[in-house]
Amino acid sequence: MLRGYVVGVLIESNLNDELVHEVHGIILERLKENKKINLFIEIRTGSTISLVAFLKDQFFTIKYAGQFHKTAMVTDLIWFQNVMAVKDLVMNGEIRSFSNKNRMEAIS
Repeated sequence: MLRGYVVGVLIESNLNDELVHEVHGIILERLKENKKINLFIEIRTGSTISLVAFLKDQFFTIKYAGQFHKTAMVTDLIWFQNVMAVKDLVMNGEIRSFSNKNRMEAIS
């Protein structure tokens, strides 16, 4: 069972506008209960991210940047791992990305 300040999301399909909206809703609900959260997101191998979904997520992340303590992103999308590395430079919280092969390292 995850603690109240931890949000875990497993994405097993292509990430589109609707799914990003749903994930953001889960995060916002947890932020109502906690000042800061830890976020674990795994995007399964073979999933893609639409441009609209990507951009909406970037704006969401910027808006709530101060409320993420730690973020672990698990994905084999190399370009998305690179985006997470850039986010780590500009956000206060710790952001790390992992390949799907190294997902257990992300959990610890």
